[in-house]
Amino acid sequence: MIKKLRPVLLEADRRLLQYKTYEDYLDALGSIQDECYLASMECSRTVAELGYRSSGETLTREQFEKS
Repeated sequence: MIKKLRPVLLEADRRLLQYKTYEDYLDALGSIQDECYLASMECSRTVAELGYRSSGETLTREQFEKS
């Protein structure tokens, strides 16, 4: 079972390579509407960090930096 999971994890790691910072990653989870309705990018990032902008699990800063 571990062998089956390994390629999936590697693919997820490759997607993270496009983001230079954790903030860039969170920004990618947000939408233009978030920027319009929320007071700041910081609020938009907080919403994303809490998992409200992802259909899967949102990475923590520690998980992102380990990848």
